[in-house]
Amino acid sequence: MRFICNKIIIKLLLLFILLIGRVEAQTLDSVRVVYKENDLPRVKQLIDEFVVDSPAIAAGWLLKAKIYRALNDNIRYRDLTADANGEVFIALKKVYFLQPDLLKGDSTALYIYKSYTDNGVAFFNAGTEKQNKADYEQALVSFKKAANVREVFNDLGFWPSGPDTTNLYYSAKSAIYAEKEEESVFFSKKIANLGLNEPKFETIFQWLLYYFRQKGDETSLDQYSVITEKAYPTSDYYLLNYIDWYRSLGNATSLVKTYQKLFNGGFTKQEYRLSYLKDLYQFAFMDAAPSKASFQDETEQNKLKELLYKELTSFVKKNPRSVEGKLLFGKFYINQAVDFQNRKGNISASLILSNKYLQEVADRSPKAETCFQIEATQLLIANFTALKMPDKVRRYKAKLKQLSLIGLIIGKIIICLIYYLT
Repeated sequence: MRFICNKIIIKLLLLFILLIGRVEAQTLDSVRVVYKENDLPRVKQLIDEFVVDSPAIAAGWLLKAKIYRALNDNIRYRDLTADANGEVFIALKKVYFLQPDLLKGDSTALYIYKSYTDNGVAFFNAGTEKQNKADYEQALVSFKKAANVREVFNDLGFWPSGPDTTNLYYSAKSAIYAEKEEESVFFSKKIANLGLNEPKFETIFQWLLYYFRQKGDETSLDQYSVITEKAYPTSDYYLLNYIDWYRSLGNATSLVKTYQKLFNGGFTKQEYRLSYLKDLYQFAFMDAAPSKASFQDETEQNKLKELLYKELTSFVKKNPRSVEGKLLFGKFYINQAVDFQNRKGNISASLILSNKYLQEVADRSPKAETCFQIEATQLLIANFTALKMPDKVRRYKAKLKQLSLIGLIIGKIIICLIYYLT
């Protein structure tokens, strides 16, 4: 009797299970029917109820992913959910853990990734057009979501492994423009550590080096300067960044060595040579140097003066029309005269040499910028005053008055142009 009762109970249980399965199948089929009718508000409600009641049915989660994908594509119903793509992503992960075979050949995961990426690009372009930091912040959110989708499905083995360089580029740029320091450093370092050397990545390397210099992080600056040099061997940025770094530290020795490395690398633009001469001038004469602590003794400073004289002589010879080079040479001889005066020596010879270069700027360089002519004229007045030559002093004072008037007129013209252009 007990055996017969047990058999009846077992049959009833099996029948109950079959009936539940059939009801679930029928319910899911009814959701599919509404989905085919494209009644998105109703089908959204039905599928949400179904996955709550039957959370272990993989087909239900897959259908939810497809329905929410349709919601995201439909402008009219997109606002029915805060983040349709996020819901699709959650649903796909449920499918994978319940019945991964259902995802074979399904394009929904790729769709989410592309959707997040497209949204990110749209926000990024809007930020560029409007110069709006908030748009860049939204772009960064979208690119991070896209990266998360790719990472998850990479780990699950559905997509090939390897970095998504486009996503990294936009993530770094968005973070930099949004002024998100921590994320800017994270993505920039990731790009550098991967050794990505496409032309578009160079500005990201440059930002990273500039960041480490501003933070005074010498260890990281050295580390990533080496990586940058390897990635972009024809770029001069990392050396120019070091030059700014050593200038700020008042490290004359390292500054000179870096300039020499720059020139030996073929970067010999006249502007770099002039910058080198100006830095040498600043360091050679202590009162103008960024940091007096950079000089250990007078011998080191004298070596810098000798180097400055040698480099100035070479530069002016190669660039005879350089107004800035001649002006700098004139100032060099004025400082030499000051040194002679401090030692109670004769300053006349140095001032005469100074005047030779300054007069070329003030009198014989008609195309020289007015500001250079004014500076040269002011220095000539001081020199001729020291040399006790009153006629020359009066002459250059009159010239200074004339140049100042020209400078005033030019200044007013520039102000008017800026006013009308804006």
